[in-house]
Amino acid sequence: MRYALLLLLLLVPSPVLPKAEVQGDLPYRVVRGDTLDGIARRGLKRLQDYREVQRRNGIRNPDAIRAGTILRIPRHLLRVEPVSAKVVALRGNVTIDGRRAGLDQAVKPGGTVSAGTASFLTMELADGSVLTVPSGSRMEIVSLGRILLTGAVEKRFLLRTGRVETRVRPLQRENDRFEIQTPVSVASVRGTRYRVTYRDSSGVAGASVLEGAVVVAADRQELVLDAGKGITVDKQAMRAPENLLPAPRMSDADALQDAALVGFHLGEVPGAALYRVQMATDAGFIDLFAEEESTTPDITFENIPDGSFFARFTAISEGGIEGKSTSFAVERRRNDLTASVEEAPDCPARRCLLFRWRSNGNGDRQYRFQLLPEPDGVPVLDEAGMSDTEIVVTDLPPGVYYWRVESRGGVGETAFARWSQYEELHVAPLTR
Repeated sequence: MRYALLLLLLLVPSPVLPKAEVQGDLPYRVVRGDTLDGIARRGLKRLQDYREVQRRNGIRNPDAIRAGTILRIPRHLLRVEPVSAKVVALRGNVTIDGRRAGLDQAVKPGGTVSAGTASFLTMELADGSVLTVPSGSRMEIVSLGRILLTGAVEKRFLLRTGRVETRVRPLQRENDRFEIQTPVSVASVRGTRYRVTYRDSSGVAGASVLEGAVVVAADRQELVLDAGKGITVDKQAMRAPENLLPAPRMSDADALQDAALVGFHLGEVPGAALYRVQMATDAGFIDLFAEEESTTPDITFENIPDGSFFARFTAISEGGIEGKSTSFAVERRRNDLTASVEEAPDCPARRCLLFRWRSNGNGDRQYRFQLLPEPDGVPVLDEAGMSDTEIVVTDLPPGVYYWRVESRGGVGETAFARWSQYEELHVAPLTR
């Protein structure tokens, strides 16, 4: 089923939306038998608040209102039943209202979520919709509740800076609303997957649609933005829509990540200004734990522990629109070596060379040591099945040699191995 996404890009002179723009009035259609007193009893905080509704809508007789009339009811007068939302994934330095956030913490209206460097938070709403707030982002929870007067569920968020990615479940009622606002835009959806960005330094907002269709309106303009399209807007104008850049590809996607750094070598994407890689513990990218960007398609990560993960790749256009994504399973088993050679103490021969190495991975290892006259030549010495991390070679004739160590771990289908780089060794003649 295909759902429409309504993206209203509101051009405003102020860098921040006024509160009235964020909150607005609730439009309520009068049904037969409605009175202002009855409306107040069903859905307003105080009975006497019907007088403000009467004044605002110019109602002469509060007991005789024509059916079909649209009343504008200030939202601050409405009784609202909270809708639950909670933190389901959390990494790094994330705060809610200035206090460190916690897993399973309830997220309430009026709160502000801030994600620091290398930090991520994902919240899940009662209907299963999720929002992920990545590093360097700040988002306010404007409203999360069911309006008792209409039964409509409204979920509104205000992205002050950074990014947010959403997967929204189809809304159940025609007047249900799910909105992500920025100081210059509003993205409201019926059920879709999309991203919203806002750079407070430049005042530019953007949206990219991954599923569904979009109606874009700004000033007197209106257009349909299909899935696979993106758009940016600032206080002066709405830009022309652009095609989302294709997802970067990776030729060695199945390679074991066993080096000191986890590295991804992506295929170039024409038109890309940036490349982004995100890593998560799950295929749905709910639990993000690392993210890197680069102007080149080569991206590396430090301090990634051993385990099975998922990586997602996107290219970002000159206009700042993040393109389509592709993801791969990643197997991380660090297995690089630190190696050295030195004169061995207490040598029983004319010369003793001590070769040492240290595995930087986890778990038990077996080693194979090779000493060769040239890279890929016939070994002078080839010792396999070693558990020790050193070997002494005596009375090695003068010459140039190359040596390396293989580290092996795991068993059966989980076995893995990695050779160190060749190290060059010059052995000088012995002096008398």
